[in-house]
Amino acid sequence: MNKKNILVLVGGGIIILVIGILIGSRNGAPRGVPPSEPATITTSTSGTAATSAPSAKTAVPKTTTGTTLTRAEAYSYYSGKKLYTQLVDCVGYPSSFFFKVGTKFMVENSAPLPAALTIQSQSYIIPAKGFEIITASQSGVYNAICNGKIALRLQVSPN
Repeated sequence: MNKKNILVLVGGGIIILVIGILIGSRNGAPRGVPPSEPATITTSTSGTAATSAPSAKTAVPKTTTGTTLTRAEAYSYYSGKKLYTQLVDCVGYPSSFFFKVGTKFMVENSAPLPAALTIQSQSYIIPAKGFEIITASQSGVYNAICNGKIALRLQVSPN
């Protein structure tokens, strides 16, 4: 083989490698669909977090102090109960929720930058590509503000 053929083969291999890395980083899933393997992202939930019990189906997380769910475990549980929203450029999808006081829901930040989310007087910093489990603590109708934008509309009913 001459040098030209070797360069063409090496160049083609590099292009294939780059394309493979780009596709692999998304796991081939469309936006908003969880990867097949758990991500290593965890959340801090103001001193309390949830963990799941083993089960053949989606397990109900137990509330315990000092433990966290992986992103995949949290997504599986909260999205299955329609208590999940994804922030895309600080706009929630879905953007409207109606639930009772004490209900926990998952807010995932898909942006490469942290999101500052404020609901009433409570503030949350959701890390880039991270999530937060939030508890609806007071009844009322609220706009959740994310980096200065209305991200979510929450209607929380009394018990």
